Amino acid sequence: MKSAPRSFSNTGKVSRAKVGAAAVLVAFSAITAVVVARAGTVDPKTVATESGRHVLGAAEAWQSENPAGCPTLTELAESGYLGSEARVDDPWGSRFRIVCSEKAASVRSAGPDGRFGTVDDVLVGG
Repeated sequence: MKSAPRSFSNTGKVSRAKVGAAAVLVAFSAITAVVVARAGTVDPKTVATESGRHVLGAAEAWQSENPAGCPTLTELAESGYLGSEARVDDPWGSRFRIVCSEKAASVRSAGPDGRFGTVDDVLVGG
């Protein structure tokens, strides 16, 4: 006896578009991993800068709805501005800091020495 053919539908199953999008993301991740592996190591300051830019974007979006405040990383995550995959620690293991002034927000990494306020800090924005 033949089984019923499988089909994609919108009733509790994953659509072809979602499966296709997932496949593209997996392929992109694999390509990225190969490029990074061939290049050796990724510069930690570059990683800190890129991750800091992501946090800064989330902080600025949060501030557009809360103009009188300065968000914490926890607030950004709990309110959905930062996804669970977002990096909140720098490559050296210190948590990013969000600093707000009257003019702008910035994100700071403690840098390789793990201490804020030294010459090796990585600053994004501000």
